[in-house]
Amino acid sequence: MYVFKRYIYIFYPRISIIMEYIAKCINGLESIAELEIKDLCSAPCKKLSPGLLKFSTNNIDRLLKFCRSLITVYEFKKSFTFSSLNEITLNLPEIKINGTFKVKCFKNLNFSSQEVEKKVGEFYYNKGNKVNLDNADNVIIVDIIENLCIIGVAIVRKNLTKRAYKLRVHNQSLNASIAYGMVRFSGWNKSQILVDPFAKDGTLVIEAASFALSLPREIEGDYFDKDNNSNLQIYAYDNNLHNIQNCKVNSKLANINDKIKFSKIDISWLDVKFNENEVDHIITSPPLFSSHNDATNVYKELFDKANIVLKRNGKLTILTNKSLDFITNLKLDDHFVIEHGENTYYILKYSKI
Repeated sequence: MYVFKRYIYIFYPRISIIMEYIAKCINGLESIAELEIKDLCSAPCKKLSPGLLKFSTNNIDRLLKFCRSLITVYEFKKSFTFSSLNEITLNLPEIKINGTFKVKCFKNLNFSSQEVEKKVGEFYYNKGNKVNLDNADNVIIVDIIENLCIIGVAIVRKNLTKRAYKLRVHNQSLNASIAYGMVRFSGWNKSQILVDPFAKDGTLVIEAASFALSLPREIEGDYFDKDNNSNLQIYAYDNNLHNIQNCKVNSKLANINDKIKFSKIDISWLDVKFNENEVDHIITSPPLFSSHNDATNVYKELFDKANIVLKRNGKLTILTNKSLDFITNLKLDDHFVIEHGENTYYILKYSKI
Protein backbone atom coordinates (compact mmCIF):
# COMPACT_ATOMS: atom_id res chain seq x y z
CA MET A 1 0.00 0.00 0.00
CA TYR A 2 1.37 3.34 -1.02
CA VAL A 3 0.57 6.50 0.81
CA PHE A 4 0.78 9.67 -1.23
CA LYS A 5 1.27 12.90 0.60
CA ARG A 6 0.07 16.16 -0.86
CA TYR A 7 2.47 19.02 -0.44
CA ILE A 8 1.23 22.55 -0.73
CA TYR A 9 3.90 25.03 -1.78
CA ILE A 10 3.35 28.59 -0.79
CA PHE A 11 5.42 31.15 -2.67
CA TYR A 12 6.05 34.32 -0.76
CA PRO A 13 6.84 37.43 -2.76
CA ARG A 14 10.34 38.78 -2.32
CA ILE A 15 10.28 41.60 0.18
CA SER A 16 11.93 44.75 -1.13
CA ILE A 17 13.07 46.94 1.70
CA ILE A 18 12.86 50.67 1.16
CA MET A 19 16.00 52.28 2.53
CA GLU A 20 17.30 55.83 2.78
CA TYR A 21 20.33 56.95 0.79
CA ILE A 22 22.50 60.00 0.20
CA ALA A 23 23.51 60.87 -3.36
CA LYS A 24 26.40 63.23 -4.04
CA CYS A 25 26.74 65.17 -7.29
CA ILE A 26 28.79 68.05 -8.65
CA ASN A 27 27.64 71.37 -7.16
CA GLY A 28 25.12 72.85 -9.56
CA LEU A 29 23.92 69.54 -11.01
CA GLU A 30 21.36 68.88 -8.26
CA SER A 31 18.33 69.34 -10.54
CA ILE A 32 19.81 66.91 -13.08
CA ALA A 33 20.58 64.36 -10.36
CA GLU A 34 17.03 64.70 -8.97
CA LEU A 35 15.61 64.11 -12.45
CA GLU A 36 17.75 61.02 -12.96
CA ILE A 37 16.94 59.51 -9.55
CA LYS A 38 13.24 60.06 -10.24
CA ASP A 39 13.59 58.42 -13.68
CA LEU A 40 15.48 55.37 -12.41
CA CYS A 41 13.94 54.86 -8.96
CA SER A 42 10.65 56.79 -9.04
CA ALA A 43 11.96 58.47 -5.89
CA PRO A 44 11.61 62.14 -4.94
CA CYS A 45 14.71 63.82 -3.47
CA LYS A 46 15.36 66.32 -0.74
CA LYS A 47 18.30 68.66 -1.24
CA LEU A 48 20.30 68.80 2.00
CA SER A 49 23.04 71.11 0.75
CA PRO A 50 24.81 71.92 -2.53
CA GLY A 51 25.72 68.60 -4.15
CA LEU A 52 23.93 66.47 -1.53
CA LEU A 53 20.53 64.78 -1.99
CA LYS A 54 18.55 62.43 0.24
CA PHE A 55 16.07 59.89 -1.13
CA SER A 56 14.45 56.53 -0.38
CA THR A 57 14.16 53.54 -2.69
CA ASN A 58 13.98 49.76 -2.87
CA ASN A 59 15.69 49.76 -6.28
CA ILE A 60 19.18 51.03 -5.52
CA ASP A 61 20.83 48.45 -7.82
CA ARG A 62 19.17 49.98 -10.87
CA LEU A 63 20.37 53.45 -9.90
CA LEU A 64 23.95 52.29 -9.39
CA LYS A 65 23.95 50.50 -12.75
CA PHE A 66 22.54 53.29 -14.90
CA CYS A 67 23.22 56.62 -13.15
CA ARG A 68 25.36 59.16 -15.00
CA SER A 69 25.01 62.33 -12.91
CA LEU A 70 26.25 61.11 -9.51
CA ILE A 71 29.65 61.07 -7.81
CA THR A 72 28.69 58.46 -5.21
CA VAL A 73 25.78 57.01 -3.25
CA TYR A 74 25.83 55.78 0.33
CA GLU A 75 23.36 54.33 2.81
CA PHE A 76 21.99 56.97 5.19
CA LYS A 77 22.18 56.26 8.93
CA LYS A 78 21.72 59.55 10.79
CA SER A 79 22.02 63.33 10.47
CA PHE A 80 22.33 65.98 13.17
CA THR A 81 23.64 69.46 13.82
CA PHE A 82 26.67 70.07 16.02
CA SER A 83 28.98 72.78 17.29
CA SER A 84 32.05 70.78 18.34
CA LEU A 85 33.92 67.60 17.50
CA ASN A 86 32.84 66.11 20.83
CA GLU A 87 29.17 66.54 19.85
CA ILE A 88 29.75 64.40 16.76
CA THR A 89 30.94 61.43 18.83
CA LEU A 90 28.03 61.88 21.26
CA ASN A 91 25.49 61.61 18.41
CA LEU A 92 26.91 58.67 16.47
CA PRO A 93 24.34 55.96 15.60
CA GLU A 94 24.67 52.26 16.28
CA ILE A 95 25.84 50.51 13.10
CA LYS A 96 26.00 46.76 12.65
CA ILE A 97 29.44 46.08 11.19
CA ASN A 98 30.19 42.68 9.67
CA GLY A 99 33.93 42.33 9.22
CA THR A 100 36.45 45.15 9.37
CA PHE A 101 35.85 48.87 8.96
CA LYS A 102 37.44 52.26 8.45
CA VAL A 103 36.10 55.83 8.56
CA LYS A 104 36.18 58.35 5.72
CA CYS A 105 35.39 62.00 6.43
CA PHE A 106 34.41 64.71 3.94
CA LYS A 107 34.26 68.15 5.52
CA ASN A 108 34.51 71.92 5.06
CA LEU A 109 35.31 72.96 8.64
CA ASN A 110 38.48 74.04 10.41
CA PHE A 111 39.33 70.79 12.17
CA SER A 112 40.95 68.13 10.01
CA SER A 113 39.36 65.07 8.44
CA GLN A 114 41.94 62.95 10.26
CA GLU A 115 40.69 64.22 13.62
CA VAL A 116 37.11 63.26 12.77
CA GLU A 117 38.12 59.87 11.38
CA LYS A 118 40.15 59.10 14.51
CA LYS A 119 37.36 60.05 16.95
CA VAL A 120 34.62 58.24 15.02
CA GLY A 121 36.87 55.23 14.47
CA GLU A 122 37.58 55.01 18.21
CA PHE A 123 33.84 55.01 18.92
CA TYR A 124 33.13 52.00 16.69
CA TYR A 125 36.38 50.23 17.65
CA ASN A 126 35.33 50.40 21.31
CA LYS A 127 32.13 48.60 20.31
CA GLY A 128 34.27 45.54 19.52
CA ASN A 129 34.76 46.10 15.78
CA LYS A 130 38.04 45.54 13.95
CA VAL A 131 39.83 48.27 11.99
CA ASN A 132 41.49 47.79 8.61
CA LEU A 133 42.69 51.01 7.00
CA ASP A 134 44.00 49.33 3.84
CA ASN A 135 41.22 46.97 2.79
CA ALA A 136 38.19 47.39 5.04
CA ASP A 137 34.99 45.44 4.48
CA ASN A 138 32.95 48.49 5.50
CA VAL A 139 33.54 52.22 5.08
CA ILE A 140 31.69 54.52 7.46
CA ILE A 141 31.07 57.91 5.84
CA VAL A 142 31.10 61.16 7.82
CA ASP A 143 29.86 64.05 5.67
CA ILE A 144 30.19 67.47 7.30
CA ILE A 145 28.66 70.56 5.72
CA GLU A 146 28.99 73.61 7.97
CA ASN A 147 27.20 72.50 11.19
CA LEU A 148 25.40 69.52 9.63
CA CYS A 149 26.84 66.03 10.08
CA ILE A 150 25.61 63.03 8.09
CA ILE A 151 26.63 59.48 8.96
CA GLY A 152 26.34 56.68 6.42
CA VAL A 153 27.86 53.48 5.09
CA ALA A 154 29.46 53.28 1.64
CA ILE A 155 27.85 51.02 -0.95
CA VAL A 156 30.23 51.94 -3.78
CA ARG A 157 33.99 52.40 -3.58
CA LYS A 158 34.69 54.39 -6.74
CA ASN A 159 33.87 57.76 -8.25
CA LEU A 160 30.79 57.22 -10.42
CA THR A 161 31.67 60.17 -12.69
CA LYS A 162 34.65 58.21 -14.06
CA ARG A 163 34.17 56.41 -17.36
CA ALA A 164 36.12 53.38 -18.56
CA TYR A 165 35.77 54.50 -22.19
CA LYS A 166 37.88 57.65 -21.65
CA LEU A 167 41.18 56.24 -22.84
CA ARG A 168 42.09 59.22 -25.04
CA VAL A 169 41.54 62.42 -23.07
CA HIS A 170 41.58 66.01 -24.37
CA ASN A 171 43.22 68.67 -22.18
CA GLN A 172 39.82 70.41 -21.93
CA SER A 173 37.85 67.18 -21.65
CA LEU A 174 34.38 67.45 -20.16
CA ASN A 175 33.63 65.63 -16.95
CA ALA A 176 31.21 62.88 -18.05
CA SER A 177 28.55 63.83 -15.48
CA ILE A 178 28.67 67.46 -16.63
CA ALA A 179 28.33 66.32 -20.25
CA TYR A 180 25.32 64.19 -19.30
CA GLY A 181 23.89 67.14 -17.38
CA MET A 182 24.18 69.36 -20.46
CA VAL A 183 22.30 66.81 -22.56
CA ARG A 184 19.46 66.53 -20.04
CA PHE A 185 19.35 70.30 -19.48
CA SER A 186 19.09 70.93 -23.23
CA GLY A 187 15.88 68.91 -23.56
CA TRP A 188 17.23 66.84 -26.47
CA ASN A 189 15.60 63.50 -27.25
CA LYS A 190 16.76 60.64 -29.45
CA SER A 191 14.45 61.52 -32.36
CA GLN A 192 16.17 64.89 -32.83
CA ILE A 193 19.37 65.99 -34.57
CA LEU A 194 22.23 66.73 -32.16
CA VAL A 195 25.47 68.38 -33.26
CA ASP A 196 28.65 68.91 -31.23
CA PRO A 197 31.01 71.05 -33.35
CA PHE A 198 33.80 70.98 -30.71
CA ALA A 199 33.83 67.25 -29.95
CA LYS A 200 37.36 67.13 -28.42
CA ASP A 201 37.47 63.53 -27.09
CA GLY A 202 33.80 62.70 -27.69
CA THR A 203 32.58 62.67 -24.08
CA LEU A 204 29.42 64.69 -24.74
CA VAL A 205 28.19 62.71 -27.75
CA ILE A 206 29.04 59.40 -26.07
CA GLU A 207 27.02 60.38 -23.00
CA ALA A 208 24.15 61.54 -25.23
CA ALA A 209 24.06 58.30 -27.23
CA SER A 210 24.38 56.14 -24.11
CA PHE A 211 21.51 58.01 -22.46
CA ALA A 212 19.35 57.74 -25.58
CA LEU A 213 19.94 53.98 -25.78
CA SER A 214 19.45 53.44 -22.01
CA LEU A 215 22.87 51.83 -21.68
CA PRO A 216 24.40 51.08 -18.27
CA ARG A 217 27.22 53.36 -17.18
CA GLU A 218 29.77 50.57 -17.61
CA ILE A 219 29.39 48.15 -20.50
CA GLU A 220 30.20 44.59 -19.46
CA GLY A 221 31.05 42.22 -22.28
CA ASP A 222 28.76 42.44 -25.30
CA TYR A 223 25.89 44.10 -23.43
CA PHE A 224 24.85 46.27 -26.33
CA ASP A 225 22.40 44.71 -28.74
CA LYS A 226 23.98 45.03 -32.16
CA ASP A 227 20.53 44.61 -33.69
CA ASN A 228 19.34 47.79 -31.99
CA ASN A 229 17.89 49.78 -34.86
CA SER A 230 17.77 53.12 -33.07
CA ASN A 231 18.61 55.59 -35.80
CA LEU A 232 20.33 58.28 -33.78
CA GLN A 233 21.21 61.52 -35.55
CA ILE A 234 24.27 62.53 -33.52
CA TYR A 235 27.12 64.37 -35.26
CA ALA A 236 30.53 64.96 -33.67
CA TYR A 237 32.79 67.45 -35.43
CA ASP A 238 36.19 68.92 -34.64
CA ASN A 239 38.74 70.80 -36.73
CA ASN A 240 41.55 68.61 -35.38
CA LEU A 241 41.92 65.17 -36.98
CA HIS A 242 43.72 63.82 -33.90
CA ASN A 243 40.69 64.74 -31.78
CA ILE A 244 38.35 62.94 -34.17
CA GLN A 245 40.53 59.83 -34.03
CA ASN A 246 40.39 59.97 -30.23
CA CYS A 247 36.60 60.32 -30.37
CA LYS A 248 36.40 57.17 -32.47
CA VAL A 249 38.61 55.21 -30.07
CA ASN A 250 36.60 56.28 -27.03
CA SER A 251 33.24 55.64 -28.69
CA LYS A 252 34.37 52.16 -29.70
CA LEU A 253 35.29 51.42 -26.09
CA ALA A 254 31.81 52.65 -25.13
CA ASN A 255 30.43 50.21 -27.74
CA ILE A 256 28.48 52.90 -29.62
CA ASN A 257 30.90 53.95 -32.37
CA ASP A 258 28.36 52.98 -35.05
CA LYS A 259 25.70 55.25 -33.51
CA ILE A 260 27.63 58.53 -33.90
CA LYS A 261 28.82 60.22 -37.09
CA PHE A 262 32.34 61.66 -36.75
CA SER A 263 34.04 64.04 -39.15
CA LYS A 264 36.88 66.58 -39.27
CA ILE A 265 34.90 69.77 -39.83
CA ASP A 266 35.67 73.35 -38.81
CA ILE A 267 32.90 75.43 -37.24
CA SER A 268 32.99 77.72 -40.29
CA TRP A 269 31.62 74.82 -42.41
CA LEU A 270 28.63 74.06 -40.19
CA ASP A 271 26.16 75.78 -42.53
CA VAL A 272 27.60 73.77 -45.42
CA LYS A 273 27.06 70.42 -43.67
CA PHE A 274 23.47 71.28 -42.74
CA ASN A 275 20.65 73.10 -44.44
CA GLU A 276 19.14 76.23 -43.02
CA ASN A 277 16.67 75.46 -40.20
CA GLU A 278 17.61 71.75 -40.11
CA VAL A 279 19.24 71.12 -36.70
CA ASP A 280 17.29 70.62 -33.46
CA HIS A 281 20.12 70.91 -30.93
CA ILE A 282 23.71 72.08 -30.81
CA ILE A 283 25.28 70.99 -27.52
CA THR A 284 28.95 71.73 -27.09
CA SER A 285 31.87 72.94 -25.00
CA PRO A 286 33.82 75.47 -27.09
CA PRO A 287 37.44 76.34 -26.23
CA LEU A 288 37.66 77.83 -22.74
CA PHE A 289 38.80 81.38 -22.14
CA SER A 290 42.22 81.87 -20.56
CA SER A 291 44.85 84.57 -20.13
CA HIS A 292 46.45 83.48 -23.41
CA ASN A 293 43.28 82.52 -25.29
CA ASP A 294 40.54 85.05 -25.98
CA ALA A 295 37.98 82.75 -27.59
CA THR A 296 35.43 85.51 -28.27
CA ASN A 297 35.65 85.19 -32.06
CA VAL A 298 35.12 81.42 -31.87
CA TYR A 299 31.96 81.95 -29.82
CA LYS A 300 30.69 84.63 -32.19
CA GLU A 301 31.12 82.31 -35.16
CA LEU A 302 29.39 79.49 -33.28
CA PHE A 303 26.40 81.73 -32.56
CA ASP A 304 26.29 82.97 -36.17
CA LYS A 305 26.30 79.42 -37.58
CA ALA A 306 23.79 78.23 -34.97
CA ASN A 307 21.43 81.01 -36.02
CA ILE A 308 21.53 79.62 -39.57
CA VAL A 309 21.29 75.85 -39.10
CA LEU A 310 19.01 75.64 -36.05
CA LYS A 311 15.31 75.18 -36.55
CA ARG A 312 12.97 77.78 -35.15
CA ASN A 313 12.97 77.17 -31.38
CA GLY A 314 16.05 74.98 -31.86
CA LYS A 315 18.47 75.03 -28.92
CA LEU A 316 22.12 75.91 -28.47
CA THR A 317 23.48 74.63 -25.14
CA ILE A 318 27.07 75.47 -24.26
CA LEU A 319 29.51 75.23 -21.38
CA THR A 320 31.85 78.17 -20.85
CA ASN A 321 34.04 79.56 -18.09
CA LYS A 322 33.17 83.19 -18.75
CA SER A 323 29.96 85.20 -18.99
CA LEU A 324 29.19 86.13 -22.59
CA ASP A 325 28.40 89.80 -23.15
CA PHE A 326 28.39 90.09 -26.94
CA ILE A 327 25.19 90.63 -28.92
CA THR A 328 23.52 87.57 -30.44
CA ASN A 329 20.28 86.89 -32.29
CA LEU A 330 19.65 83.87 -30.06
CA LYS A 331 17.55 84.19 -26.91
CA LEU A 332 18.97 83.05 -23.56
CA ASP A 333 16.34 80.69 -22.11
CA ASP A 334 18.02 79.39 -18.98
CA HIS A 335 21.37 78.83 -17.31
CA PHE A 336 23.00 77.36 -14.24
CA VAL A 337 26.41 77.55 -12.57
CA ILE A 338 28.63 74.58 -11.78
CA GLU A 339 31.40 74.49 -9.20
CA HIS A 340 33.83 71.71 -10.08
CA GLY A 341 37.12 71.53 -8.24
CA GLU A 342 38.45 75.06 -8.12
CA ASN A 343 36.70 76.05 -11.35
CA THR A 344 33.39 77.75 -12.07
CA TYR A 345 31.52 76.95 -15.27
CA TYR A 346 28.35 78.34 -16.83
CA ILE A 347 25.93 76.17 -18.77
CA LEU A 348 23.81 78.39 -21.01
CA LYS A 349 20.79 77.38 -23.10
CA TYR A 350 19.74 79.59 -26.02
CA SER A 351 16.89 79.24 -28.48
CA LYS A 352 16.47 80.47 -32.03
CA ILE A 353 13.55 82.89 -32.26
